[in-house]
Amino acid sequence: YAFYNCNSLGSVSIPENVLEIQNCAFLGCSSLKHISVDNANVNYKDEKGVLFSADTSTLICFPPAKKSSAYNLPKEVKTISDYAFWGCSLLESIIIHENVSTIGAQAFSGCTALESITIPEGITTIKYSTFYDCSSLVSIIAPSTLTTVESCAFYNCSSLSGFDVFSGVSSIGSYAFYGCDSLSEITLSEKLTVLESNAFSDCAGLSAIYVHDKNKVFSSVDGVLFSKNLKTLIIYPAGKINYEYFIPQGTQTISNYAFSYNQTIGSITLPDSVTTIGSYAFYSCTALGAVSLPNNLTEIPSSAFAYCTAIAGIELPQALKTIGSSAFAYCEALRSMTVPEGVEVIESSAFSYCNQFASISMPKSLTEIGVGAFNGCSQLTLSCYENSCAYNYAINNNIDYVLYQD
Repeated sequence: YAFYNCNSLGSVSIPENVLEIQNCAFLGCSSLKHISVDNANVNYKDEKGVLFSADTSTLICFPPAKKSSAYNLPKEVKTISDYAFWGCSLLESIIIHENVSTIGAQAFSGCTALESITIPEGITTIKYSTFYDCSSLVSIIAPSTLTTVESCAFYNCSSLSGFDVFSGVSSIGSYAFYGCDSLSEITLSEKLTVLESNAFSDCAGLSAIYVHDKNKVFSSVDGVLFSKNLKTLIIYPAGKINYEYFIPQGTQTISNYAFSYNQTIGSITLPDSVTTIGSYAFYSCTALGAVSLPNNLTEIPSSAFAYCTAIAGIELPQALKTIGSSAFAYCEALRSMTVPEGVEVIESSAFSYCNQFASISMPKSLTEIGVGAFNGCSQLTLSCYENSCAYNYAINNNIDYVLYQD
């Protein structure tokens, strides 16, 4: 990061005596067009302004402002360093030869004009954020040797459509395909065993996820991804267009982010078999107005219904013990709620910025209310018992309250 974000730097000359150039030395130098290296330097060289190791086996830095729409890597290159093409927004095509065996993390991050790429045989991992924000990337040809797609690998590749989940891939990390809006349907491979629940979050066009028949870990029901035994609902695609959905009886767990970012679903019914809802499970389901929660649910976890802007009211289950942090944050239509007797904890920011929230009934059982639980709820009045936790919280935080009459 020695010259990090030196946005006016146009060229760099590396003298004979430089022994080491560390990762990201020129990261964010958006005007950098040319890097030259003294011919007497024994560690580094340049080829037409591109920085390499002396033997050309490692491509270190392709200047972001180099005026080139296409680039053909030298055949001597075996390693593409971390961040090597970071921010090269002019490149539309990059040809990677079969000799390349390693592609570093964020190697092509921010290559916003890159349209397609072929990854050579022998590559086993697409590393962290390798193609982050490659918004023009339409298709990718992956090798049969590929086994792992790390977190954020294709984050915000909004044009990516010519694609299937590679046949040999066994692991896909968190946010790997976040914001890939052009994905419509995908089929998970036979070998896939690890899939982070938010791997396909906010894929607005994704309407169905299917699974290879021989996969032993996952299954698909009407395009919704479940565990093989159907006890865990993993992903309800963000682009699946159904107003109403009844989660199948027998489902026990709703995974983290399971329904997140779906903009069309208006009603969800959870069967009594559900005992666990994951964090962010219904995050930003902006059309969701009706939710039926199971009777034996004990916790509504962090951000479970945050930004569900159509929810005006929700009946909480009698077994509930905890309302997690930001659980209902920014639920702008929420107007009233009764917290059932038995709830012990309301965590920080649980109802923050529910600006229409007018009334909430609080039980005697409450022992803890977190910091900022009702921040931004300017119209709110708490109904509570005198000398209770809620009563003391209202006084200490200048919140209007009314006392229950025995």
